[in-house]
Amino acid sequence: MAGKGEAACEGTSLCGRPAPFGYEYNEDTGRLEVQRTEARIVARLFEEFNAGASLRSLAAKLNGAGVASPNGGTWYAETVKRVLANGTYAGLAQWAEHEVQAPKLAPAIVSQPAYEAACARVQALRKGNPNWQ
Repeated sequence: MAGKGEAACEGTSLCGRPAPFGYEYNEDTGRLEVQRTEARIVARLFEEFNAGASLRSLAAKLNGAGVASPNGGTWYAETVKRVLANGTYAGLAQWAEHEVQAPKLAPAIVSQPAYEAACARVQALRKGNPNWQ
C-alpha cells in the first residue's frame, strides 16, 4: 500500500483514462482537474441522492435534461451508483480495499461526509428496492 499511497499523496496519477465524469486529465501534470459543468452535475447527484432521491429518478432527470453519461450515452441507475461510489469525488484515491486522501491527485468536488453518506446509502440498496428505482 505504501507505494500507491505515497504516489497518491504526491499527486502521481493512479487513475486510468478516461477521467471520471466531472474531471479532465491534464497530460502535463498527470493530475485530474475539475471540469466545472460536469462537476456541478456530480455535486447535484450527491446532494439529491443524500436527500432521498432514487438512483433511477436521478438517471431519468439527467436523461431528460439531455446530459450525456460518462461514456457519452444514456444514464442508468447503475451509472449513477458508480458515480456516487467513486471516492475521487471526495478527493480520495481508491484501489483494492484502500482509500487515501489525495488532494494533489484530484480536487474534491464533494465533501467527504457527503461521499460517505452516499456510500452508506448505496451499500444498503438492492435491485428491486424502491430507492434503487
